[in-house]
Amino acid sequence: MRLSRLILLGVLLSSVAYGQALTIGGYYSDNMVLQRDKANVIRGSAMPGAEVKVSFAGQGKTGKADAAGVWAVTLDPLAASGKEMELSVTSGSDTVVVKNVVVGDVILFGRQTSIDLSLGRDDEGRKAASGANQGFRSMVIHTVPAAEPRSDLDGKSTTGWRVVGKDQALTMTAAAFHLGSDLAKETDVPVGIVDLNMGWHFPIAWLPREATLAAAKTRVQQMEAERAAYVSGEPYGKKKEIIKVDPVEHPLYPAAGYNAVIHPLKGIAFKGVIIQLGNDYPYVYYEKLKAEGKMTDRGLLNHAYVETYDIRKEGFRMEPAMLNPLPGEWRTAFGDAALPLAFIHPPASDLSTYAAHNREMRELQRKIAEREEAIGIILPGMESIPFSGQPKDESLLAERSLKWALGTLYGKGVATGPLYARMDAEGTKATVYFKEGTATGLKAGKDALATFEVADVDARYVPRTCQSRDRRRDDQAVER
Repeated sequence: MRLSRLILLGVLLSSVAYGQALTIGGYYSDNMVLQRDKANVIRGSAMPGAEVKVSFAGQGKTGKADAAGVWAVTLDPLAASGKEMELSVTSGSDTVVVKNVVVGDVILFGRQTSIDLSLGRDDEGRKAASGANQGFRSMVIHTVPAAEPRSDLDGKSTTGWRVVGKDQALTMTAAAFHLGSDLAKETDVPVGIVDLNMGWHFPIAWLPREATLAAAKTRVQQMEAERAAYVSGEPYGKKKEIIKVDPVEHPLYPAAGYNAVIHPLKGIAFKGVIIQLGNDYPYVYYEKLKAEGKMTDRGLLNHAYVETYDIRKEGFRMEPAMLNPLPGEWRTAFGDAALPLAFIHPPASDLSTYAAHNREMRELQRKIAEREEAIGIILPGMESIPFSGQPKDESLLAERSLKWALGTLYGKGVATGPLYARMDAEGTKATVYFKEGTATGLKAGKDALATFEVADVDARYVPRTCQSRDRRRDDQAVER
């Protein structure tokens, strides 16, 4: 009996020691790029109360693990350097070393998508990947939704930082790859792209829980009650149904993406953020059934109908309340109140109700950019990939993302395309003026004006003729 107790005690002690071994967060891996000229937070886990020291580029900073074993240490701002260095973390006799670390500019490039956008998905992309010249580094993150805030990225969400050669390029979204390649050619510092696949999750999933409660308390409580029933296995609702799919996977589950990705990256320094959020493709359940070959299953089709109705009714309705606070919440999380951020506009759609939603989201994003400092807009082109809500031309998206980055982050040229100044209306004629310097040389592409549409206050769009010409006025704006 005594021997059994000793063996059990030994196992328990080993488990405790193993569970609290010194670790560094999943974001910090070999080949990492740290953001220059800003403080960088380094975090991980250790024994509760243990002292931890982080050493890098001549700096030595110490911290202490909290009661949960989580520690965080902040490095002072660093100058850009392409020299590969080691970042070491020590606690007692334990040491963790991260190799080949450089200091440069890091851009977070996030895409809300229900389809594969990787460079390796088609022949054109695979050809581009074969020419990858290792001119920049990237980290690909796939969102694994979480019901509670995580202290670290899910181990299945990323394989860490990589110098971008062919294999890494194939896993990146095409636009992120082209952006990184082109930006590396335009700058003289190391470039890192954090390529975040945000899944099909709507803006409500990318805010902290407290922020979602302010605008959708009933919805939040409902989703959390459903998940509690799923976890317990207890019947839920008036029909006493057994929930078979984890509600955290639902596009509208509150804070699921924030908990999984943004919370673990708190304090991470970025040069800028480019985010595609608000395209909100609502028919994801049908597309999932199609991909699984289950479009003849009446039960699953009924489930898809119910979920799609809910997404269109509740998800679309909540968007203004959820997208408006997002820049501020992300800036708070990353510890940078002036962090430049750009929204990628949703494209057009042949689906009438979805097209109307995308028009509303483009206007909402425009108003956010107009109201807040350092918020930009990236126009990815109006053509879309059918049944996806994604822009058709990834190269064009990368080109315009690069233009925003160079203009906003590096002061090279105009950050966006034409910027709206005012509109003069007289009878059935309207003249739109753009801000000085932003529309110089503006020309309409082939057939671009052939399908020009306008809407009155009733939001019904009708075809109208349109002309584009340069004519200077007192404010030197360009008339369209």
